[in-house]
Amino acid sequence: MALVAPSYGAACGERYETLTEAQVEKALSTQSGLAVSELSDLVRQIYEARLSDPEVDTTRSEYCGRDDCVYSRVATADVIRNYWNAPDLEGVELHEHVVTEDGFTTRNLFLDLPGRVHPDEWVLASAHYDAWFGGANDNATGVAVVLAATRPLLQAALDRSVRLILFDGEELGMVGSGRYLADYGARGVVLDLNADSVAFVGTPGSFLTKQPSGIEYIVEANEPSAEHAYQFADLARRLPEPLAARPIVFPDGGVSLAGVAIGYNLSDHAQFWLDGARAVFPFPAGDKPDWYHTAGDTPEQVDTGRLQRFGRLWVAAIAAFASVAP
Repeated sequence: MALVAPSYGAACGERYETLTEAQVEKALSTQSGLAVSELSDLVRQIYEARLSDPEVDTTRSEYCGRDDCVYSRVATADVIRNYWNAPDLEGVELHEHVVTEDGFTTRNLFLDLPGRVHPDEWVLASAHYDAWFGGANDNATGVAVVLAATRPLLQAALDRSVRLILFDGEELGMVGSGRYLADYGARGVVLDLNADSVAFVGTPGSFLTKQPSGIEYIVEANEPSAEHAYQFADLARRLPEPLAARPIVFPDGGVSLAGVAIGYNLSDHAQFWLDGARAVFPFPAGDKPDWYHTAGDTPEQVDTGRLQRFGRLWVAAIAAFASVAP
């Protein structure tokens, strides 16, 4: 069966192959192992770490568009280290990619889960861990989803390798992901799945961002990544607790003035598009709420049901894309 891009897609008229039944079966079996109850706990733990971070930075407000912005990342990095250094994760190694340029040091943290059939082919699951204020949605939710995916993916015996990577410096212009690609490149990367602010409910969109009733997420892609976006959206509706997701395909390389103007393209997936690699970015439909990038981004603004359903979808999608179609 093939998926046909509807008229709103930039790749209108193209046909995309669906995931195979074997890939869907692997996706469903893997997502069932996600401990969804820990997602909200992780969000709150990260949020509280940010509020108590002894190394917060109040000198970078020009990047967030306000006069009183508080930038945090150091304490969150410790939460990530503690999680990935758990005794039951013995056999996988936490890596730190540290770069200092222009007086600013970034620390990207990542964990590799080797593939059993094609270990040199990679599916990247990314999120950024730096934040303004407490950043419960932006981006404790994305970090929590990537961390919680570790155990079910490790147990899934996937064909391709998976790299779970948490980027630094996204809020300052996608600095960490840019430095990562400068040093590691995208060779062997089949796809980057980027999780950023995944569990809020958007306000009704403007004429540029308004989506049909019932659509919960848009799935951003550039033309080379379009097939993966349609497969992601198709998988979303096949879960036991489905999500309604709509692919949006940006022309050519994907990073467009229109996308930047309406707030799309502004996360680490865009660095992969610029580098010629495939990347997909699912994001809540509608417009960002007024509390976005303010101290009002608290755990109370996180939709717990959406966080859990998205977490299951996230694990399922990584498992599907890291399984080779027969």
